[in-house]
Amino acid sequence: MVEPVAGRSRGFGVRRVVVAAFWVVALAGCEGGSDAPDDPAPAAPAWSAAPASPTGAVTARQPAAPAVVARAPAPSAPDPEPPGPDPDPPPACPAGVVCFDTFPFAHTATTAGAPTDAFDAYACAPDTDESGPEVVYRLEVAEAGLLALQLVDLPAGVDVDVHLLSALDPAACLDRGHWRAAAWVQPGVYWVVADTWVDDAGVALAGDFTLTAALTTPAALADLGLDPAVAEQGLRAFATAWTREETDRLVYALTDFSLHSAQRRQWIVDLATGDLLWHLHVAHGRGFEDAATVPLPPGFSNVPETHLSSVGLLRTAEPYVGDYGVSFRLDGLEPGFNDNVRRRDIVMHPWEGSRPEYVAEHGYTQPTWGCPGIDDRVAAEVVERLAGGALMFFWYPDHDWLAGSTYLSSPGR
Repeated sequence: MVEPVAGRSRGFGVRRVVVAAFWVVALAGCEGGSDAPDDPAPAAPAWSAAPASPTGAVTARQPAAPAVVARAPAPSAPDPEPPGPDPDPPPACPAGVVCFDTFPFAHTATTAGAPTDAFDAYACAPDTDESGPEVVYRLEVAEAGLLALQLVDLPAGVDVDVHLLSALDPAACLDRGHWRAAAWVQPGVYWVVADTWVDDAGVALAGDFTLTAALTTPAALADLGLDPAVAEQGLRAFATAWTREETDRLVYALTDFSLHSAQRRQWIVDLATGDLLWHLHVAHGRGFEDAATVPLPPGFSNVPETHLSSVGLLRTAEPYVGDYGVSFRLDGLEPGFNDNVRRRDIVMHPWEGSRPEYVAEHGYTQPTWGCPGIDDRVAAEVVERLAGGALMFFWYPDHDWLAGSTYLSSPGR
């Protein structure tokens, strides 16, 4: 797990830094020769890093979930519902405000000499001095989804923070960050303030920035082939984890394990831009079944030596080089469902049995001992984008998890 280091973050005085450190190891969970494909596909040219396009429609849900091993007591109560949008927004774009209603959106501006300097602190971080000048945005959201904001292209010496408000009032702060903010939003009018941080010497670190905004909706993910209900649960789970400060990364992997493994059932998206980065075949755990008989997961577990995958929300951890190549470890965020994945050596690793050619020849993705193995030719690029704190969501109609996960029952924001 990546530890925080000194610096400023979304409001708690720390910033997470990812260090690309690699180790050569052998794991008991998925690493080792016994997990290799029995008939690997022949070598093929490496894939391009260009985004993959979705293929085919999503198949029907499987009717019944297999038994799950060893559940823990029910999780704690869900997070409270966040405030809604401004109930009485101005009818037109106010003077001095940048207004937009289409996504993705990008706007370059500067807080140096900005005409507005009305807000000095926000409810999201009341002890952070934002008394420098600000640039204000008004945005209209037409459809519920995950709104992601990001500040980029800040020159050295410039410190501008981003704030998302449900009304033009610093007390109505939904989220804020040094570079990024995100929330699950309902249709309505919201406000974004790019405000200048003032250091301990009283110096306002104003200057240039570019604000980007993207709205990822369940319908948008459905257009990429993901089931709309799974997409909404995945986005809400991300929003809840973001609110709990369990990640500060906007690259997100969603996997629908109810789909037959012959289908590409993992979507890796950049929520900061709305782009689909990869659409991949991904392996599941075989348990103790013969590989050819498990095109769908035979079950899920949080118990070592079961050779089964885990369901729910996980966070990527440190990268390393293992038996199959560049990989990363995982940490589960849901007690009783996946919080033993590190102890079980469940990792994301390259896997020849997840190549499209292998799937086309055999009719399924080669199962593993529980690890979500992906095409070995693109794995290094995926590790580079995901390792060190991004979230991965593994969905299945598992009754216990659907009823007990606080990420699914929380409204998110």
